Amino acid sequence: MLFDSLMLAGITGDLRQALTSSRVRRVFATGPLQVAVETSAAVSTPVMVFGADAQFACVHLSGDLAPQPQQHSPFANVLRRYLRGTTLRSAQQIDFDRQLRLDFINCQNLGPQARCTLVVEIMGRHSNILLLDSDGIILDCIKHITSEVNRYRQSLPGLEYVPPPTFGKVDPRDLSASDFLLALSVPKGTVAADADAQMPFAKWFRAQFHGASDVLLSELASRAGWDAQATMSTLPAEWPEQLYEAFHSLLDAATAEPIGYIYASAEGKPRLAYPVPLISQPDWTVTRVDTLSGALEKVYQAQHEYHYLDQQRQRLRAATEKKLKQVTRRREGRQKMIEQAKSAAHYRQWGELILTHLSEIPPGAEEITVPDYYRDGQPPVTIPLDPHHTPQESAQYYFDNYKRARRCQQQVPALIRRDRREQQYLQGLMHQTEIADTSADLAELEQEMIKAGYLPSLRRRRPAARRRKLPTFVTDDGYTVIYGKTGQQNEEVLRVAAGDDIWLHVRQGPGAHVVIRSGGQPDSVPESALLQAARHAAALSRQATSSGVEVSYTLVKHVRKPRGSPPGFVRYTNFKTLRVRPQRAFPSNTDNSALRHPV
Repeated sequence: MLFDSLMLAGITGDLRQALTSSRVRRVFATGPLQVAVETSAAVSTPVMVFGADAQFACVHLSGDLAPQPQQHSPFANVLRRYLRGTTLRSAQQIDFDRQLRLDFINCQNLGPQARCTLVVEIMGRHSNILLLDSDGIILDCIKHITSEVNRYRQSLPGLEYVPPPTFGKVDPRDLSASDFLLALSVPKGTVAADADAQMPFAKWFRAQFHGASDVLLSELASRAGWDAQATMSTLPAEWPEQLYEAFHSLLDAATAEPIGYIYASAEGKPRLAYPVPLISQPDWTVTRVDTLSGALEKVYQAQHEYHYLDQQRQRLRAATEKKLKQVTRRREGRQKMIEQAKSAAHYRQWGELILTHLSEIPPGAEEITVPDYYRDGQPPVTIPLDPHHTPQESAQYYFDNYKRARRCQQQVPALIRRDRREQQYLQGLMHQTEIADTSADLAELEQEMIKAGYLPSLRRRRPAARRRKLPTFVTDDGYTVIYGKTGQQNEEVLRVAAGDDIWLHVRQGPGAHVVIRSGGQPDSVPESALLQAARHAAALSRQATSSGVEVSYTLVKHVRKPRGSPPGFVRYTNFKTLRVRPQRAFPSNTDNSALRHPV
């Protein structure tokens, strides 16, 4: 999650404005690497949230967090002992880096001289939260860093706190324009003296300042009037003044008002929260929120949900891939059995030739050469024998091999067809896992896989899942379309559909069952509604990235499910085919009860 120096500057402003001089009421853990400090401030967001997770490290204010009893956090216990009842004296960002320092007084109710400091470092996998006493000694930290992990900078209780190295970088916030240029050793009107002329501006800026993200660099370049990919040699002569003005315009905008902006992807998924409007990203969808903490909390919750969904998706995908490999190997083995069985007719001939020439076979013979009566010209054939068995037993061995080959030719083709059908089902499961965009969809797929035996059953009993509404949308012509994103939903689509509704599915591949509710008049459904539903069916298939996809359509009464087939597997007849470009339709919230009785 994006959390750069400008974000922390905006959050620090929120903390100062809302919580300074407020008292700490309680401290509790909200996650393995996340703690919350609730204050007495008379604001809607009196809870400070600090996270040190490598992917979700952040600081923000919240108003509706509650303790998680199942979360055991020794660090939260230490914070509770030292901070409960203290007063927040100050909050400051260190060196315009991703470091926040919170000073508390009256620790352990020992008066205003008893002080401690909470240091929050938002630095990706190096993120940490540390509590220091008045002498800078670490009382505890949420991550214990030993010398085996970092020889330069250990973070353990009882050791002196060592701040992250600065690498000679400067804090530009308090510099005047002249000091700004002097600090960078930049003679006015020239490129940096210590910078290679071909060095990208982004690389040069990161060498001078802390916590510069790609978004911040892109926005700086846009506000200065440069190309974000510019090199130092291509910048105009007055670039230092332009950089100074662009930086301070961003800093002023981030700290002047506690306003946040949520930027979303084309699919509507929150991508990041930021304290300023981004002129460098005009194509992103933006939503303004009253506070930066509120925007950050929404993005955090959304991305945490995406992360959880991704973990669930990976688990289901791994189980499906494992089973698909097993079925593929089994099918290949059965194919080899069929090929071998095709050439097994000679076993019966060898057994009959051995019985015909019993009197010519000496005891203990390892082979016998006799005329082959089954071939033109009766050429000689050499038949291997087992010297430890009688000729009759060797003949019986060949007859048994011939019988097994015959049974293989009779039974294995049906097993191969079953394997091929299971392969198609597993490929469909993998696709459904990829397009599942809610935890409920993944939970349905998990239950389906447990029922199919691809996942172990859960030992603990879960409450019965409520029957979910089928995904639906309404075409531009006003026709209701229902569809499924999992095998169980595809089954439900066929159950609620009427026989004269129109069913659509991509040809030769897994995908969603899509049904247009015709209201008993399938011939009156316009071509535009048919094409819109077909494009949606193509977008929910594995061919969603193709420029043209073939989609079959027919009446629901011509679709049947073979007995014993996996969920979503059907056969259909009397169909026609459309070729469309995939395009997903916007879903609506139509109740299933209304689907059974179309108007």
